[in-house]
Amino acid sequence: PTGAVNQGQGGGGAGIWPIYLSSYVSFMKAEAAMWTGDVAMAAMYMEQGMNQSITKVQGFAALDADADADLIPTAADNAAFVASVMAEFNAAPASSPLDGFGWPVEKDKLDVLGEQYFVAMFGGANDAWNFIRRTGHPRTLGRSLSDPAESGPFPRTGLYPSSEISANPNILQRSDNNTLVFWDNGAINPAN
Repeated sequence: PTGAVNQGQGGGGAGIWPIYLSSYVSFMKAEAAMWTGDVAMAAMYMEQGMNQSITKVQGFAALDADADADLIPTAADNAAFVASVMAEFNAAPASSPLDGFGWPVEKDKLDVLGEQYFVAMFGGANDAWNFIRRTGHPRTLGRSLSDPAESGPFPRTGLYPSSEISANPNILQRSDNNTLVFWDNGAINPAN
């Protein structure tokens, strides 16, 4: 149905609020393989993650009696999409420079991997934030329309909740969100 969504439509609340899915694990294994230089292993895990995500999402159609089956991609559509992304990944260079405006001259392998990881984790933004902090990718993210001075620097960490500060006298509150956590190598994403 089109228009407003009403109670009783769709899956009746039988969806998910993803905490950690198998596709996330596959994408993290792909990232780890990239750091070790094993591009073939990275490609295998990336493809696995994409397929896991597609299977998970399309499985929800069975929960919606009103789902329009004509709008659900076929297995052939899915295979063609995954093949096109994998061809893009395989053809991409290991790294590429940025142009004068901070955009990649061409997407590199971590840009392609990051984009697909973000698609798979729709609804799980905390892991996207961590991916950006770990890698500085994907560098193809849309830029803010506001003045960067207005939005401030990209947050590298969060402040402790006041309840934690009150309960634990050994914690000192951070003065800002720019403190790097131990695993954050300070990679800068040009969209930040």
